Amino acid sequence: MERTVNARGRRGLLSGALLALLAGCTSVQWQDSAPRETWRGAHLRRGAVASVSAGGESAAASVYLEYEAVYAAMREIGATLPSPPLLLAVDVADELLLGDAKATIEGVAGWHRQHVSAGAGPRADPDRAGVAERYGAPDPAVPDEVLVPLARALAGAVAIDSAVLGLPAAWREGMSWGMVVPTGACTDAAADALLDHGLAHADLSFGERLMLVPLMPFVRSKVRGKLHAEVQKRLLEAALATARREGTVPANAMVRGMHELGIDDDESFDPQGLVPGGIPGAGLD
Repeated sequence: MERTVNARGRRGLLSGALLALLAGCTSVQWQDSAPRETWRGAHLRRGAVASVSAGGESAAASVYLEYEAVYAAMREIGATLPSPPLLLAVDVADELLLGDAKATIEGVAGWHRQHVSAGAGPRADPDRAGVAERYGAPDPAVPDEVLVPLARALAGAVAIDSAVLGLPAAWREGMSWGMVVPTGACTDAAADALLDHGLAHADLSFGERLMLVPLMPFVRSKVRGKLHAEVQKRLLEAALATARREGTVPANAMVRGMHELGIDDDESFDPQGLVPGGIPGAGLD
């Protein structure tokens, strides 16, 4: 049985899953062929453009629609459409992918760098050392209430055959690539944690903080939007890297794809400015 996603206009779809979620259009009809094995309490759901591992239908639909928007953008720019990926959905209460925040941030960032490079894709063991060397170690002053939600909200390509992940063999059958993708609720939680921590440590007078109060809804929305845009950019980067290996992509594909998704060229989220000392792997270019 083929899956269907609630119909939306092209621009509505390319604006990402966020608009679909806000409109309540999260229903996805999945194929019947998904394996029954579970992984960390998650079930696998198969769709036409991706398979999704998630603990619940809402998380699965959020991540699937997010990737489908990227897939539609690639179709619009004339890129080879990549083979379906295995998407590991991460929600606000899910365990961290690699055990702790630092290992997860460095591991996902390392895997993603390997995937988007000219090589064959991410190796079984992520290049944590390379990320740490390039971006530095986390500031010890940054508390877990900031690092943990950020680690959950970091999207990136992963090595689906890695023993570190231990994904079921039936899930990986026929799959050539995969990604970890946060839900919209997950990115919102991370953006809020970063913003609240940054403001708590900002050198602001009482009067300056008072003046910020009416602006906070706008600022919070802006930070959430930028972190969501980073997830879309990571998805697009990985999908284009896969398309290059499997076919062709047009010139300026990244810029054109971002335009189709409604992301400005300069809309780059930099959490380094919100967290004293910066966070490794959070500002990959």
